[in-house]
Amino acid sequence: MAPSSYVSYSLTAANTVRLDTLLLPVPEGTRAKASLNLVKRSGSARVLELKADSLKGYYLRAADDGTTRDFGPYSYDGPLAYVDQDQGVQRILLTGGTTLRQGRSTLLTADQALEGTLAVRLNRRDKTIEITGTAAEAGGANLWLAAAWARGATVAGQTVRLVHKGHLVSVAALR
Repeated sequence: MAPSSYVSYSLTAANTVRLDTLLLPVPEGTRAKASLNLVKRSGSARVLELKADSLKGYYLRAADDGTTRDFGPYSYDGPLAYVDQDQGVQRILLTGGTTLRQGRSTLLTADQALEGTLAVRLNRRDKTIEITGTAAEAGGANLWLAAAWARGATVAGQTVRLVHKGHLVSVAALR
């Protein structure tokens, strides 16, 4: 594949069509070994599993009806969730909803339903949390994360204070 500044795809269909697209950045001169597999489909919900070299992730797309759904080792009560893990860094992308769990443990919970998209990057190596997206606002409502190891956080590029409470940290981060 040749380097390009954009990607274009064209499709003609008679009915409603959903596209699940994987854009995977890789260093120049390398080829990632990637796979994207449909793991589960029930009603309007779809769960995809992504594997690429050392990265493993799960994607959930479902109706926005407040139902908590499982996707891989996670569960979420919103319509869209993506979580991946790669070499000490965990990335989370959420829309709507309030609580993301990994197994029986709460990974993230919000004091209010997300309005827009929230992106969270948990970096255990650097002991940092980065929060961005249309639902992020420094000084807003609290976001609780299972990241007691964290020593610094930014929300929409602004350094914010972390409040440690047991195995959770609180960040004033939600619009």
